[in-house]
Amino acid sequence: MSSSFVSAALPSVQNHIDAVIRKHSDYLTNENVNKFLHNNVDKFLSSIGIYVVKGCKVEKKLIQRYVKLLTRMRNKEYMKDIEIIIDSGGYSIQQGYVENKDIPHFIKLYHEFLNKNDYLFNYAFTLDLSAGFKSCPFKTWKELENLNIESYQLAVNLPEHIRNKILYIHHFRTPKLFQIYKKMFYELEFPKYFKNFATGGLVSLANTKNTPPCVMYVVPLVHVLSYAKNNNIKKLRFHVLGETEFKSILEHCFFEKHIKETHGIDIEITYDSSSIFKILGMGRYIYVLDKFNIIRKMTLRSDSLDMMWRNEGIIKDLFYDIINKSIDGYGIKKLNKIDDPLYCNGRMNKIIYTYGIFQMFNLFATFQDLCYKIVDKLYPYYKNKEFFRFNDEIDKYMIKFNGGKFSRKIDYRINNIQNSLEVLESLDLDYIDYLVNNYMVSEEFQSLI
Repeated sequence: MSSSFVSAALPSVQNHIDAVIRKHSDYLTNENVNKFLHNNVDKFLSSIGIYVVKGCKVEKKLIQRYVKLLTRMRNKEYMKDIEIIIDSGGYSIQQGYVENKDIPHFIKLYHEFLNKNDYLFNYAFTLDLSAGFKSCPFKTWKELENLNIESYQLAVNLPEHIRNKILYIHHFRTPKLFQIYKKMFYELEFPKYFKNFATGGLVSLANTKNTPPCVMYVVPLVHVLSYAKNNNIKKLRFHVLGETEFKSILEHCFFEKHIKETHGIDIEITYDSSSIFKILGMGRYIYVLDKFNIIRKMTLRSDSLDMMWRNEGIIKDLFYDIINKSIDGYGIKKLNKIDDPLYCNGRMNKIIYTYGIFQMFNLFATFQDLCYKIVDKLYPYYKNKEFFRFNDEIDKYMIKFNGGKFSRKIDYRINNIQNSLEVLESLDLDYIDYLVNNYMVSEEFQSLI
């Protein structure tokens, strides 16, 4: 079964796959790539923000360029029945790439795009507006509120079959921003028009010194679950923008099971990242799940390929075994170090790079399956209130998923799982307000009045 991981940067993924299919059709075909994706990673994120750059003109041509790109991506044979999820480009607005006076026009163009091109995507995010972590394109809190209401109202006005594809983003990053999104959630009742939800802002909160005693996205998730229970919704998707650490995936799996057990709601928690390209392209390493279920890094630097890796073998030999195992069973040609060297003329072989992407995709699927098994094994300890045993067992796995190393952050995360499960069970909205007002006030945007 495919994982809940959503791979960002779809154009880059396709460029690598296309190059191998075009030049090395005996390695990859549309058919075997499609089969592989269906069983490993079948969800991809593409942002309209790819064309929203600093100084760009907010006009229909911008949208038309993106539609052409999206059409090409959608029509790839290996993309048959593969999900494409559209990011609204809200991050580009946060970074100040769209002038303040042009934001209303961009909001209008985005929703016109959704209305006319829904056949090209499976899901799309609401155009959520917030101040950026280091920049703020808005002048006042009221302006930010009005623009968000305008954006979400246009989403509400979309035909029902398109609204059913919309992932409603509920923000919580600061107390004042939270108030805006709570107003839209409760007073304006925007959620009643949507079936799936999401949250963001986690990257900005990742390094805050005053983090709450629970997994951060539990805050908006409690609101979503309360709404779902009150409206007898039994199934939904909740997307977390970011939060793809291996340790986080175990948390996602615990929450899915707990929500089903306590509230009878089938929830799939999806999560996205473009880190694959940073890992391979910039870091020159891959992650490996070893025989002890420990997540390890394996360097692929050209000057390290002859090194021994953890007493298991030479890197350049182990790498091919790992890659070939990840693509086994799909009719994809296996690699060997003679015909397919890691580096050609000082650069990483494009075939190797593409297969490295596949290895990471397979790792996400394999690892998530492992996490589900761990959750099935450990969840009864929580249910039976054997909390010491529960946390002790989680401790062992969290250390494994942290490269076999203990840290204070790991200890913090372990305690947060139990706390988060309790919060998700009680659905105490007053406590959620307390968490935001007391733990996230330091993140408040000082430039807004």
